[in-house]
Amino acid sequence: MPEAWTARYRFSIPLPLKSHHMRRALLIFLPAAMLACRPAAKSLSVDGAPAGVRAAIQRADDDWAKAYVAGDTAALAHMYVDDAVSMQADTIDEAGRAAIVGGLASEFAVRNDTVLAVKTDIVSLESTDSLAWESGRVAFTRRLRARADTVPHIGHYKYVTFWQLGPDARWRIRRDISVADSRP
Repeated sequence: MPEAWTARYRFSIPLPLKSHHMRRALLIFLPAAMLACRPAAKSLSVDGAPAGVRAAIQRADDDWAKAYVAGDTAALAHMYVDDAVSMQADTIDEAGRAAIVGGLASEFAVRNDTVLAVKTDIVSLESTDSLAWESGRVAFTRRLRARADTVPHIGHYKYVTFWQLGPDARWRIRRDISVADSRP
């Protein structure tokens, strides 16, 4: 390296830090000060969302499942934000709460089976203060209406749901995407 370069960019340690004792004190107390100044940790679930958010989203999933099994479009309507978008397997995308609820009402009117149960399994959940994104698997247990003695069929799907926290402190669906899952 040229001598002119090293002379020009050389720096010196300030006088108080040249002391061995000062450097040791700095190495001990600086990390301790940094740890003391960090924000308090939130109660987190395994995947990074606060435990309270995870519980609230699981309750919302369970409420959606109950309303879906009951065919209760009024209850389902309250679970979506006004400009929600739903992209479900084997259907056209629906934009807006009214379109989503209309699509569900049409589905309930024409389906030839009875939904016996809906079980969600949250695989991953992350969140900010007002948004959460969840991925998981859902199983729909159905039985043909015409044949009540038939063995129920279980359809498996993978999903991603984006949630928004409303001013009333309720989580509502903003985007909902699902596809068939070939694994049982």
